[in-house]
Amino acid sequence: MSRPCQGRAAIVAGATRGIGRATALQLVSLGASITLVFYSRSVEAERLAAEINSSSSVSIIRAITIRADVSDPIAVRSVFDLTEKTFKSPPHIVVHSAAIFDRKYQSMSSTPQAIFDSIMSVNAQGAFHVFQEAANRAKLPPCYELLSSWLFEFLSHKQLE
Repeated sequence: MSRPCQGRAAIVAGATRGIGRATALQLVSLGASITLVFYSRSVEAERLAAEINSSSSVSIIRAITIRADVSDPIAVRSVFDLTEKTFKSPPHIVVHSAAIFDRKYQSMSSTPQAIFDSIMSVNAQGAFHVFQEAANRAKLPPCYELLSSWLFEFLSHKQLE
């Protein structure tokens, strides 16, 4: 029986833990081949790819990893290029769950501008770069999911003053 994402390529930025990891595993369970994008958690990314690839009943690569800084549009373009080259298909599914959050600063009033800029370069501009690249490559009107786990965490801790 065919699965809904069979033969489809997916990119999940921020795939090593939390929402990104869960989303990657769900997409694979639905039949997708997946590019796991990480920046600093290479061990977790490689472990997840190995888990996915070893669970496949066929001897094809179902998951690859790539280290990329999503705040850099050239790095994002490379993610899409590698995905297309590896899976012989442009990505059909794109998820941005990459985020940083500096727990040292418990309120906006105590967060230095440089830290805020760094957070926004990944969490907001990174999402823009990922979805802009997806839109530029789409042959049909795309439907992309923006997972903002960082914003949820920020708001759930009542960080706003």
